[in-house]
Amino acid sequence: MLPEVKKSTYEILEEGVGAEVDRIESREKKNLIFQLRVRNTSNKSIRIFSFVVAEFVIPNKIEKVLEHGWLQCSEVSWKTLDEPTQEIRMFLQRDQNHYSFKKEYGYVENSIVSEWFTLVKMYGEDLFIGAVTTADQFTQIFVKSEGGGTRIKVTCQYDGLILNPGQVVKSEKIFFAIGEESKIKKDFAESLAKHMNVKKVAPPIRAMCNSYYWNANKISDEIINNELNAIERMPERLNLDYFELDAGYTRYFGDWLDYKDRFPMGFEPIIKRIKSLGYKPALWISPFAISPATKLHDHHASWLLKGDHKKHFEGRWTSPVDNLSNDIDLEVLDPTNDEVKKYLKGVLTHFMDLGFELFNTDFMYPVCLAEKYSKPVTRAQALREGVQFIRDTVGPLKLKSCITQLSPMVGLIDYVRTGIDTLNPFVCAIPGVNRMVNDFMLEKNIRESQERLFLNGIVWNADPDVLVFRDGTGIDESVINQHKKMAKDNNMSLWFGDSVAKMDNLTKEKILKFYNNV
Repeated sequence: MLPEVKKSTYEILEEGVGAEVDRIESREKKNLIFQLRVRNTSNKSIRIFSFVVAEFVIPNKIEKVLEHGWLQCSEVSWKTLDEPTQEIRMFLQRDQNHYSFKKEYGYVENSIVSEWFTLVKMYGEDLFIGAVTTADQFTQIFVKSEGGGTRIKVTCQYDGLILNPGQVVKSEKIFFAIGEESKIKKDFAESLAKHMNVKKVAPPIRAMCNSYYWNANKISDEIINNELNAIERMPERLNLDYFELDAGYTRYFGDWLDYKDRFPMGFEPIIKRIKSLGYKPALWISPFAISPATKLHDHHASWLLKGDHKKHFEGRWTSPVDNLSNDIDLEVLDPTNDEVKKYLKGVLTHFMDLGFELFNTDFMYPVCLAEKYSKPVTRAQALREGVQFIRDTVGPLKLKSCITQLSPMVGLIDYVRTGIDTLNPFVCAIPGVNRMVNDFMLEKNIRESQERLFLNGIVWNADPDVLVFRDGTGIDESVINQHKKMAKDNNMSLWFGDSVAKMDNLTKEKILKFYNNV
């Protein structure tokens, strides 16, 4: 282990005095784990923003650093020290943890900012740093050129919570390893699985998503039956495990049980038909993100998280105009609120009773954009509490996660999206634009998924989003094939989101050849 890591300093960033801070050190194999323990020995409350678990300077320059973002769609790229992370201030603000750019939380100006873990290339050997417990705080690693060396600072955000007299609180456990890249990544993944009590990783699945990727958020009884008809008419059985009803079965996100205008006979006939073909029914849902046009908003506004001045805050955070349309604007249910949990239990139980066997949870990230919940918890704890409740409710049924902060999900979710959406269906019909947008998205998806592959099969089963088989998306065929090869070669889950009903026979043959030879 680097002597600089062993000799690193530590502290807490707080308001108030009287905290006793010590650092617990342990070993796993030849790797080092640090955790801070803080006790309030005064007779007054202390507000803690962050734990600085380690801060040190490596005397030499480094080759490059992995910048790793907190969402599955956040930036994941290799950078040199003259390429600091820039805070996003206009579009896609959701992709960054903006607390990580606050001075009181430990931000290091002009640094490369990584969330949860990073890898530092040091000309001959590699340094891996990451949190192997993730339920309570978001962890950051700041890396910056300083003098003739490299400064590294590791923080865990406590979000300004109060530590009362006599109380004790601990940071997350931070893992440090020096060595060959693949070995120390595996050591980290195994340590993470152990500390987060991952007993067994779910096997990869083959599944069909209906129908965002070709028809946006529009599904109905007719659309789903057309897909099932087309599958039934294929020359041989399509080898899938799950058939998913995607977003769009209700008019607005949140009124989940108001689906009979689009499925007049209810879901029972569809579920029966899915099962008759030998598939398991799956359902998309955003448990905490809802439209302001819902009945849920009208009748239970007190369940919503609030922003400044006690207003309900906009939860999408993709552009400055998200709140101009009820089809885009999102408000956020408080996952720590018992009434919210009671409501969600009713919704999930209803769908479980109908026969759905996998829930694809989406838009979980807005939970962590808030500042206050019904009780004093960190943002990571709020999300974890909500996901734990969903896990407890669905029991042994499978859970999949889409747009979510990755680290608090460990040990609770079976299938985790590890990259941005494969494509944007809204530009597929626009020549030139489709290639520019969708090529970029799929290449970014591959890059993000590849850098997180070392967690696959140890911590969770990775989902690289849908594979592409149809023509007309604008994506270069070589990129499409690279995506498929990565997924297949690495035992990832294999979803597709194209319409079988709209496929020509050649494309159907491609799908059958791919899925029936996995």
